[in-house]
Amino acid sequence: MIKKIVNFFLYFFFNIKIIRILSHKNKIIILENLSKNLFYKISFSRSANNLLLNENEGYKWYSKVLKKKFNFKLSDNFFKRFEIEKFHGNLVDYHKSVIINKKNIYRVINYYKKNLPKKKIVSAHGDFTFANLVFGNDKNSIYIIDWENFKKSGEPWGFDLVYFFISIAILPNLKKNK
Repeated sequence: MIKKIVNFFLYFFFNIKIIRILSHKNKIIILENLSKNLFYKISFSRSANNLLLNENEGYKWYSKVLKKKFNFKLSDNFFKRFEIEKFHGNLVDYHKSVIINKKNIYRVINYYKKNLPKKKIVSAHGDFTFANLVFGNDKNSIYIIDWENFKKSGEPWGFDLVYFFISIAILPNLKKNK
């Protein structure tokens, strides 16, 4: 109820909407600026600051790999704030079964194989799940978001893909309490 009241106030006066408040116990608030098509992640602890530093490094790496310029910045005034442009596309419900998500699973596999460097050790997203993928409007575009668990030093090639496979096997069953 409080979130709805605060959201109403923020929307009415600032055209901002709360997306998440301190989810995953990480002391980060995520806001969407509706008029500027931006997301803000604001940290409230030292560990959350590190997550936003990872986020910034992850997007730098991802931009370089894809040879695309994403608009993002990290600022540090009273608190760390990470700002990123909104990616337009669709999210996939990760609670749905593998059979229902089959087409999108193949899209992710093909995207990963085509776009991510094929080295023995490659930088890793660290939380590669449907929840962190935005499917663009054309069938080839996917945007990887939420780089808070980015590991620049890397993991073996395919680590993120294996993480993805485990998530599509487990996450749909969490909702069913299986």
